[in-house]
Amino acid sequence: MICWTAGHVGIEGNKKVDTEAKMASEGYIMDAKSISPYLRKVLLINLAAIHRTKHKKLKKEWASEWKQFERGQKGLVC
Repeated sequence: MICWTAGHVGIEGNKKVDTEAKMASEGYIMDAKSISPYLRKVLLINLAAIHRTKHKKLKKEWASEWKQFERGQKGLVC
């Protein structure tokens, strides 16, 4: 059973679960047969990750362009 909790303090095995979840999110799975068949499916896309990546790229491009203007060089905001 998977349950959401407000905090992780005092929950037995939390560190182990956190480590395993991070490894799984990076594609490392120790034993695929031990996880639920519903969780074995490959995610085709993660819209939140796509939006976040696009936003970071646009923000970086904007900052680079802004620094070329006089106000940007002085650290001023419109």
